[in-house]
Amino acid sequence: MKLYILLFIIICLSNGCATLLNKPKTRIEVRTTNTSKIVANGDTVSTTRNKVEVVVPRSKKTLQITIFTDSLTKMVSIKSKNAFEYWGNLSTYGIGFLVDKNNPKRYDYPSPIYVDTQDTVNQYFNYDKMYHTKNGGLYWHLSFPYINSFSFKPQGENRKLRAGFIGFSTGLDYFYAKNRFLSLTANHAMDFFLPFPGPIRFDGEWEFTSASYINFSNNCKIKNISIGYGLSYAKNRWSYKNFRQFDSIPASREDAFTSHNTVGLVFNAYYQMGRTFNIGFIYRPTFVRFGAQPIFAYEHLMSIDFAWKIRLKK
Repeated sequence: MKLYILLFIIICLSNGCATLLNKPKTRIEVRTTNTSKIVANGDTVSTTRNKVEVVVPRSKKTLQITIFTDSLTKMVSIKSKNAFEYWGNLSTYGIGFLVDKNNPKRYDYPSPIYVDTQDTVNQYFNYDKMYHTKNGGLYWHLSFPYINSFSFKPQGENRKLRAGFIGFSTGLDYFYAKNRFLSLTANHAMDFFLPFPGPIRFDGEWEFTSASYINFSNNCKIKNISIGYGLSYAKNRWSYKNFRQFDSIPASREDAFTSHNTVGLVFNAYYQMGRTFNIGFIYRPTFVRFGAQPIFAYEHLMSIDFAWKIRLKK
């Protein structure tokens, strides 16, 4: 068994990740605003529902593709990049970089790419610039504040600095002008100690922190980046629970629960990846509290958010 493990390690160290895992050719998804024909690497393919996949050799060279419509011909140059598998050589302490150095398998091309076939400029985009930019556009915002960091000051307690996983958010985005939209979301975030939900049997002494809140923000979208600011109203909760049942060690304190409402601001920034998926950061500082003393106290919630924005109205 030890010999097999040693052989496996030698194979991994002596082969670059890109050389080992990648095929000589790669696929690129091309999306257009009109029905088109795409010429790439000497092959001609037609779009279906304004998108198509082309298969091209991996290379360090810039790829040239041609797009034909009934009224327009465009030539687009797509620069190559290092493939994701190439950076996997970091797991072999960089030895694989030497193997992959001169192998075309180390390269890839961005996918999907978006081509505006109503524009005569020979360029492509890594995001759909026609999406999330129309006046009057209405979108369903569905997201998961996955990683959450809390700073709460429950009444009668020391400041609680907690972090964990899992949350849920839903709401609407409305584009009232080109590249500008209002967002209204209802959210819940917690500090679950596992990165995935599941049945847990607690033992010992535990603290729990969570927040339910409503955000209303004004947002500006620049290419595939959106930045927003606005107001937030929240209910912050903290609790302490002793789960020991058959342990002779006494609890350090009695069970406790406290909650209060609070008002503050919200700031967010998102990066659009693909047509609907966005990854973002949310910072929600609050300053005024109801149902807790002191009334004025700084608290915050910071979240890494995975969001989908799905068009409801064109």
